[in-house]
Amino acid sequence: HGAEDLRQLRSFARDLIVGTENIDQGLNAAASLVRRNVSTAGLALNVLNWLQQPFGIANTVPRLGGGAEGLKWVGKGLLTFAMHPARSVREAMAASDFLRNRARTRYRDLNEIRNRVHVEGPIDKVRPWMLAGMIHMQLIADTISWHAGRVRALAKDPTLGDVQAAAIADQVVRDSQGGGELVDLSLVEQGSPLQKLFTTFANFQITGTNMAHLSMATNRSIGARMTDILAVFTLPVLVGALAQSLASGDKDEKDEEKLLKLLQDQVKYLFGSLAFVRELSAGAGAMFGKSFGYEGPTGMRLFGDLEKTAVQVRRGEMDDAFRKAAVNLSGDLFGLPSAQANRTI
Repeated sequence: HGAEDLRQLRSFARDLIVGTENIDQGLNAAASLVRRNVSTAGLALNVLNWLQQPFGIANTVPRLGGGAEGLKWVGKGLLTFAMHPARSVREAMAASDFLRNRARTRYRDLNEIRNRVHVEGPIDKVRPWMLAGMIHMQLIADTISWHAGRVRALAKDPTLGDVQAAAIADQVVRDSQGGGELVDLSLVEQGSPLQKLFTTFANFQITGTNMAHLSMATNRSIGARMTDILAVFTLPVLVGALAQSLASGDKDEKDEEKLLKLLQDQVKYLFGSLAFVRELSAGAGAMFGKSFGYEGPTGMRLFGDLEKTAVQVRRGEMDDAFRKAAVNLSGDLFGLPSAQANRTI
């Protein structure tokens, strides 16, 4: 440890006291305004996203030893949940203040809203409800990870008390599933509102990258490392592709086209696992002969959707392209669930 580590610790302590968001300063205020509705527009009432949440347990594998070791403990947690889903959730909630508060602190944007002195409008009041489905599905992964961490902790040290085992299990969930509280965020996610424009939707992937780094640093077995890498970086892509295929029901797409899209999604996911590097993901699409062009950081989606809407207005045709652009823009402006709305209409 050196001077840089000391500086980060002091900065972290200061942030805990005074907070990290200062909406009174020019560009930061504008950045906060631009970003505040983007997460809700993309994630609220998003059924496909709900279906993918439980598979976040893949991140827990490297956290609990990696490889066969990690799979063993995650399997025990999964069995506990599968045998008695409701009871396993109740038991975890009863033992963990952290899990009981999870619905309010799981996502950075929700946690920021909770920490405001004044909730500014009706959308802020219903935003937690619109994200409730995703949070409840995420609770499956949290519960499995919590029980897996607790069982492992007690197996490693039978002298642990219930409070100590619960604290260790809480930390397993924090490390593997991410969170929205300051202590859960990586340094790059704790930055200014301008910096946060580049890390919207990035928490889970950054958490996965940290777990992959943990595996590389602690596992000597090549097999364990490969298992962890596949769990963290490839399983989410496969699950996403499966969910998308089930939702679209597109049977006309050729196998070669599906494989090419899967490879494209894999490369984009790898790029997206590192803050700022994710801005190069448009180039990843171009590598496979399919590029939608770079539209800026995810947190600035408003400007791209504004341009697309303007193009459709100029065309003067009330077609699907106009509807999609207008719905997306409405979501960015007002925090409405535009992604799911366009998928449903």
